[in-house]
Amino acid sequence: MLLCCWAGYVYVIIELCYRGMSDITMMFCASICVLPMIFLNNWYGYDMDLLAQAFVSALFCTIMEFIFGIIFNAEHTIWNYSNMWLNIRGQICPLFFLVWMLISVPIIFFMDWTEYNIFGGCE
Repeated sequence: MLLCCWAGYVYVIIELCYRGMSDITMMFCASICVLPMIFLNNWYGYDMDLLAQAFVSALFCTIMEFIFGIIFNAEHTIWNYSNMWLNIRGQICPLFFLVWMLISVPIIFFMDWTEYNIFGGCE
């Protein structure tokens, strides 16, 4: 729960710094998007390749972004990728898949650190 809350707040702060605006739905979306990172970290630990973890995490983030986009961003009032290459309905695009992949790497490292230093180590 702590990591989900942390992810939501950090994402909103990133958006505020980068775009100057955010939306409360993005806090919830980011909180959900961190779930596969937590599960992969707990199930596989260091046995799963970092690139594979980042790919799976980015795929999940992109799917969640599309779902949240269809539900909360139908009018493109929160974000709009319509002018981006290979976008789908202006909600998702390959460039932001890569962004989610890059963002997931430090999050995975942070979760490893948190698991070890705050929650008492890994199994």
